Amino acid sequence: MTQSSGRVKLFGAAGAVGLFLGVAFGAFAAHGLRGRVSQDMLDVFETGVRYQMYHSLAIERR
Repeated sequence: MTQSSGRVKLFGAAGAVGLFLGVAFGAFAAHGLRGRVSQDMLDVFETGVRYQMYHSLAIERR
C-alpha cells in the first residue's frame, strides 16, 4: 500500500465516521431534544449538525 492510498483510506474512514456521527446527532436532536430545549437552541444544534455533515462529505470526497 502506498502512502497516498493509505491517506485516501484514512480520509474516507474519517469522513464515514463524521457522517455517522452527523446522522446520530441529528436523530438525537429530532427525538431527544425536542420539547426539552427552546426552538432557538434546537435550531442552533441542527445548524451544527448540518455543518458536521457538510464537512464530513468534503473530507470523504477528498
